[in-house]
Amino acid sequence: SYAGLDHASSAMARSMVDAGVRPGDVVSLRMARSDRLVVAILATLKAGAMYFPLGTSQPEARLAQLLGQSGSRFVISDPDLSALPKGDFALLRDLASSDAVLPAIDPMRPAAMFHTSGTTGTPKLMAIGQAGIIRMAYQPGYVDIGSASRLAMMANPAFDALNFELWGALLNGATLVPFSPEQVLNLDALAQRLREQAVTGAFFTTSLFHLMVDLQPDALLALDWAVLGGERASAAHIHRLFASAPDTTTYMVNGYGPTECATFAVTHRMTAADWAGSNHPASVPIGRPLRETEAIVLADNNIAAPGEWGELLLAGSGVTDGYLGQPQETAAKFVTLPDFGEKRFYRTGDLVRWN
Repeated sequence: SYAGLDHASSAMARSMVDAGVRPGDVVSLRMARSDRLVVAILATLKAGAMYFPLGTSQPEARLAQLLGQSGSRFVISDPDLSALPKGDFALLRDLASSDAVLPAIDPMRPAAMFHTSGTTGTPKLMAIGQAGIIRMAYQPGYVDIGSASRLAMMANPAFDALNFELWGALLNGATLVPFSPEQVLNLDALAQRLREQAVTGAFFTTSLFHLMVDLQPDALLALDWAVLGGERASAAHIHRLFASAPDTTTYMVNGYGPTECATFAVTHRMTAADWAGSNHPASVPIGRPLRETEAIVLADNNIAAPGEWGELLLAGSGVTDGYLGQPQETAAKFVTLPDFGEKRFYRTGDLVRWN
């Protein structure tokens, strides 16, 4: 229950403060998808720190690199994992109870840290602000979430889709349904759990979504909606799904957005009315910007005309301040533009065109 979650996370947060966690600290979470991970994330925020989800499959060298690069002072780890690499951090254990006073809430304090692989082999770490998460997950508009909704928790915790799943549920009073790795990797088990748990909405990587269309389309059509993202979507798969059930009220959403813009920046809703027939669109649009998000297309440093290809740039509350400890990379990717004042844009590097 929400009351139980609040109680458990407050108790853990007090123990974290008692152990030395302070506002602005980074707490790394080497944890699998579970109720315990959700409690740890809320506890970290209540202690004033940033949560840095790492998942459980990072190789030792990569794990050591991420812990060091992030400046993590504390780590919470699932108990059945191998020993942590040596580093300047403390492992938090036995976070049961304490009388420590929790710090005041600061809405300007970053909520989370995530990383991308980086083209040079060095991970790019970035802080994600509370405002960016709220604009993406609270009454999002591109999907319908309410107190009766049941959202799947299927993303690798190190992947920023976790923020959509977690906060999409919690900020809207919905139920979050964790899936084990075995249930996500086996399509039959995945489809069965979606049905048994009466899941109403879920995020799928685009490749997993395509597999579901090929092998378990009925499981998708039993949902109220699904969001797909991470790769270019196949128009043929979208058509095939809706053509199999032209009267369905289920809708799909193509979600585009780099980690640098808090998971999603642009979305496009797809329904049977547009996709079941043979005259369906030839490609899947990425859509329109979320609220508090601005998207522009630059061609030769000028605003692209309709139909003209150019680079997509994003601005708004979801855009991170930059890459931790990488000022040159930050300066190259986060820019100001003539005629836009001090507004900062993130250069996605992706070519798009206005339709």
